[in-house]
Amino acid sequence: MLTATLLFNILAVAALPLLSLALGFQNEKVWLSGGVMEVAVDDRGIVIAPAGSGIYLFDAKANLQNPPLIASLPEEGACGVAVRNRLAFVTLYHRGLAIVDISDPAKPKVVGKLDLDSPACGVALSGPFAFVANFDKGVAVVDISKPSEPKFLQRIDVGWAFGVSSRDDGLVLVAGYEPARLWCIDGANLKVVGRCDFGQRFGPYGVSPMGKDLALVGDTYTTRLVDISDPTKPKLIGELPTVNFLPGIPDPRTLKRTHKAVPLNERYFVAVGIAPSGLRLYDAADPKEVKFVSHLPLEGNGYDVAVKGNLAFVANGARGVAIVDLSDPEKPRLVGRANLPPSKLPSPKPRPLKSLWLRVQGKYIVADDGKPYVLMGTAWLTGDQGMKGNSVMVRQMGTLEHYARHFRNLGMNAIRLAVAGYPAYDEDLLENYIGGGVGGGMVPAVMR
Repeated sequence: MLTATLLFNILAVAALPLLSLALGFQNEKVWLSGGVMEVAVDDRGIVIAPAGSGIYLFDAKANLQNPPLIASLPEEGACGVAVRNRLAFVTLYHRGLAIVDISDPAKPKVVGKLDLDSPACGVALSGPFAFVANFDKGVAVVDISKPSEPKFLQRIDVGWAFGVSSRDDGLVLVAGYEPARLWCIDGANLKVVGRCDFGQRFGPYGVSPMGKDLALVGDTYTTRLVDISDPTKPKLIGELPTVNFLPGIPDPRTLKRTHKAVPLNERYFVAVGIAPSGLRLYDAADPKEVKFVSHLPLEGNGYDVAVKGNLAFVANGARGVAIVDLSDPEKPRLVGRANLPPSKLPSPKPRPLKSLWLRVQGKYIVADDGKPYVLMGTAWLTGDQGMKGNSVMVRQMGTLEHYARHFRNLGMNAIRLAVAGYPAYDEDLLENYIGGGVGGGMVPAVMR
């Protein structure tokens, strides 16, 4: 019998058999590349893209239009990234933090790891510390003074957190997802010095400083501008217009679910997000009266963006990293794309919407008909707190072994859901849920 406190799951799956010898099926490899959720670019033009199935390194300086993949590491659940000198600090969704030496980008190597007991999302660096947005456990502070031996120091209670960033002066900014707040943390003394409440139950995904006085907060409902000139008293001073899910093409000046907004320079900033997707530029000469400048449609979703000079590198989910020329803010141009290795999947077989029971069987998730399934993304419901994770949970894209282990850890052996066909890309299915429909195959799931 189910109780209100039991964990319910919402899952997006592809109704495709994994033909595995371990389960008595014909041997056919199935592998998902996942989707790029965050991106970083170093001073050599090396693009570091964590993508669920691993950490991918591309050389944008060698070929901006089609940066070659020069190396990868099969670190499952890779999602967040920050770079310092020749080290990449990568969060592994269910496995904590990995520190990767990228001195030779063709031969990256993991030099240190630290397990954390809750999902690790974004990461920011300040002094000898890494600040990890640790989902429902707030912010985990890690001593990285010796990269080969990272040490957990403490947690800072900020509620649920997905995104985190830092300024050169040591101020750490945290996007508090639930409750919806911006938190200001003293990165030297490891304590909260101020917060700004947004009056929403949940919302913020990512955050970036813009100069010394502003913070840009990507949010479920809008993009928020916060005055942080006094970190002890951060104050909301501006919001971009929002758009609801309506038939037709949304106004390109609006952006629902901004995952990340970052400054282009002292005047302009760039925002990327989902539903509608694309890249947008805004003029923040007057932060209280932000003006829309331009819009560049991008297929799929934008989860993160890094700016180097006049180039924006957009974490574009399963479509890799989109590279956009912003030299003319009024006319942004897509100039290149770093593509992930293609996923290996059986031929899709559309099937009518129907209910299925799935169960965890060893390393696989298997349906009642005995066929294993490929999971594409996940979020969850709790009876007393509402939905947790939402689109951000697509960070978990990875192998079936990864998912099966995750559900075992949750104590779940059976889930129920509906399946309808197979999407062209991972996030296409997710959008069906965000848009309020179940045509793509997402319905609330329950345990047996």
